[in-house]
Amino acid sequence: DGGINFDNSKLAIEAGAKMISNNYILPINATTSSLTILEGETLCDIPTNLHESDLTSSSVTLNWNDMNAERYQLKGHKKTNPNWKVFPTQTNNFRTFTSGLQANTCYEWSVRAKCDGVWTDWQDIKEFCTPSAKNQNYIAANDPFLSENQETIISDLNVYPNPTSDYINLNFTSTTTEDLQLFLTDILGKTIFSKTLLTDKGEQNIHFQVSDLPKGTYFLQIVNNEEIISVQKVSVL
Repeated sequence: DGGINFDNSKLAIEAGAKMISNNYILPINATTSSLTILEGETLCDIPTNLHESDLTSSSVTLNWNDMNAERYQLKGHKKTNPNWKVFPTQTNNFRTFTSGLQANTCYEWSVRAKCDGVWTDWQDIKEFCTPSAKNQNYIAANDPFLSENQETIISDLNVYPNPTSDYINLNFTSTTTEDLQLFLTDILGKTIFSKTLLTDKGEQNIHFQVSDLPKGTYFLQIVNNEEIISVQKVSVL
């Protein structure tokens, strides 16, 4: 059998040795091969095993596997509210909300990871539902999944034609000169199209083609500083 010899920052792989790649065992056929180890490189993937713990009528802990990432970022919303709240980045692979949730209510959430300065896609959306509670004094302003500035940056948003088979027009009024990001995602959260919007204060008009997309449901997101401030559902025929 072949083997692997260590030499400083390189591995000398002899003929007959095997390596594992993406869960497949691959033989090394060359007489010898060298593999350079890049120091400081962070390898990670989309967070897995999203699950809840310590769920009550007003609190929950959201967990996911540690992916050896630089940072993680969580987003979530009440299912009855189309606007997602994107939380500040963190290093822990869990986040606890000790209060503020509404009893007998379903929430959706997802998480992504940052590896070598690049964000992964969002993981598939996960749902949890709080149990009922007697005489709960729910205050919407204290709900951690409600965004505080959903309507402060843009207004009078209009997406048309919708449904569409050719193109989409996006029209809104901006109250800021900041650059915004536009994302078109599929129902699994995968980004299909992205664009930076160089906005000035006042009316904004954006036009883009969707004629090459498969038929189905998509979501048009406007993002400011990594917080989703608007989500619009778009149907492509």
